[in-house]
Amino acid sequence: MVRYMEASWPRATRPMPPHLSHGDGRQIDLAVFYVSRDGRPLGRPPTASGYGAFEPPRAGDPRVCTGHGGHHAAPDPPPSRRWTLDDSRTATLLRTLARDARVRRIFIEPHLKARLGFARNGKVRFAGCGAARHDDHLHVDFR
Repeated sequence: MVRYMEASWPRATRPMPPHLSHGDGRQIDLAVFYVSRDGRPLGRPPTASGYGAFEPPRAGDPRVCTGHGGHHAAPDPPPSRRWTLDDSRTATLLRTLARDARVRRIFIEPHLKARLGFARNGKVRFAGCGAARHDDHLHVDFR
């Protein structure tokens, strides 16, 4: 099951704080998929809102927003956390969305874009250091 987190205000105004967009009815945040430490799929994100269950870069992955502050300054969860990203299910969701002509772009952090096999896919992008972290959800922007 795909879980959505936030979409848009009903009055169609932009931006929809704290988002930089989401006000025109064409954006939605979707939860990524997680597994427990023993590999069992989790039925829902490990946080109540879905936000904040960050999947940090692995050793050797670039950290593109170091020192920028804002959302990217939020601490990574400890290595001992009870969950980790479900690479397979999240990549399948990304692939399905990226193939859909109605989808204009998808935001995800650069380390996950590469890790999940989308390094050369122009529809899958980094939102930038001034935007929210996208290692706990996907931002999907429709045409």
